[in-house]
Amino acid sequence: MIDYLRKVEKRKKWIYGISIIIQNYDLTIKIGEKMKNLTNMTVTVLAVIAILCVSTISAEVVFEDTFENVPNGSGINIDIDASGRQSGTIAPTNYGVTSISAIINGGVLEQVGDPVGKSVAANYNFTDLNENFVVECDVQKDNNWLGLVVGSSAINGTDGDRINFWVDNNSLFLFENNVQHFSKVIPTDIVDMNSNMHCEIVVANASYGGSDNPRISLFINGNALTIYDMGAGYWGYTRESPINLAQNYIDFSSYAGNTSYWDNLKIRNSDVTMTTSQWLDDSDLDLDSSRNYTHAVNLNASANVTINGVIFEGSPTNQESGTDWEIIEDVNTTPDSDWVVGANNADTQITGAGTNLINGYVIPRWSNGGYLKLTGLPPGNIGTFEMYSIAKLRVTLPNDRANYFATSVGGQYEADQNLYNEGTGMVQKVQYIVPESGSITIAITPLVNSGGQTVRWYAFSNWTIPEPGIVGLLALAGLAFLRRK
Repeated sequence: MIDYLRKVEKRKKWIYGISIIIQNYDLTIKIGEKMKNLTNMTVTVLAVIAILCVSTISAEVVFEDTFENVPNGSGINIDIDASGRQSGTIAPTNYGVTSISAIINGGVLEQVGDPVGKSVAANYNFTDLNENFVVECDVQKDNNWLGLVVGSSAINGTDGDRINFWVDNNSLFLFENNVQHFSKVIPTDIVDMNSNMHCEIVVANASYGGSDNPRISLFINGNALTIYDMGAGYWGYTRESPINLAQNYIDFSSYAGNTSYWDNLKIRNSDVTMTTSQWLDDSDLDLDSSRNYTHAVNLNASANVTINGVIFEGSPTNQESGTDWEIIEDVNTTPDSDWVVGANNADTQITGAGTNLINGYVIPRWSNGGYLKLTGLPPGNIGTFEMYSIAKLRVTLPNDRANYFATSVGGQYEADQNLYNEGTGMVQKVQYIVPESGSITIAITPLVNSGGQTVRWYAFSNWTIPEPGIVGLLALAGLAFLRRK
């Protein structure tokens, strides 16, 4: 490579090449432009970009089991190293089993529990995961009771704190240390639990065996489910559990003689990041009309507004859905009964066209924050979701508007809409990789069960770019082109 770079430097002539600029997930590619006096450093940087971009293809999966390429009727620990079955940094890994039967048929694990309830768990203590991680699987039950457990595992000879999700018919239960904390019948128009379910348990836990309390959320088929009884008729999507996890085994269980069917088990670190920034004028908004905006919506607004060349579609009063998006609160099944609208009455310090984004808002009636579901996204792309709001302080209530934010692709974060001064704006930015489903859900839960402290939804946008590995391939192609010259 070094000899080749020297040869390129000595050519001293006009050549064609490829220029790549990446900054904060912004990508500019120029192919076929003339570049004069190409230097050793230029080509070296181009080569490094190519190598780095190719290497940034996600390696986040710690353990995945597809249960494929195994003879029908095989036990769960047969052919764990079969091609196309297990992958991830700890694969192959076998399982501890207490089920009456845990066999694989047609690439699906069939698990039968006895009247007491039996479980299957990978023989690995996942305490080396990042603070934010996701447990993901496909599951179907033939009758009633099935469960997912995070924490200690009797299968693996540990005893201690654990968090259990159980499903019976269309009811959801949350147990902490085998004590029921929560139960709720989930509306079937949100999730039909008697059909195929794609489950994502999103966890944030800073340490094991320490004093940190884990936060946990549950998404099924892309919908956020309330798992937290906040009292006074309020519900939450994120539960900060009072227990302290010392272990991190992942169990999946059947109960009372029922059979459950499991597939595509995946345990992965979250690559989602979230940041906040203050917004005072249009120059503070990271908006660029050259990007691929999949969504740009101004809630409780009748007219479109253009900011820095980006058009935000007006969503009139009581319109809680649009092209490839929907805001939902699963307390009631009648959509309009769950949301109220309001006009901004803060003394705004924001200037520019962006002021049109904070004239009106929608707010969940039952103060659980609600969730936003985006669909139609290009799988594998890098996505950037941005939420726009204004600080509104109060006299009779605490001034914070602190909420937990959880996404279906991972990540648990806390942010306060009143973080900055009265009347100033805030932009919350979430960056993520678009999953195969082409959808992402953002669920919000207030830290306090007060209607005055829940989040206000003003406006949001989302844009995507190709995954960096594609950029790397383009850079490598550019180098090959240079060599041919």
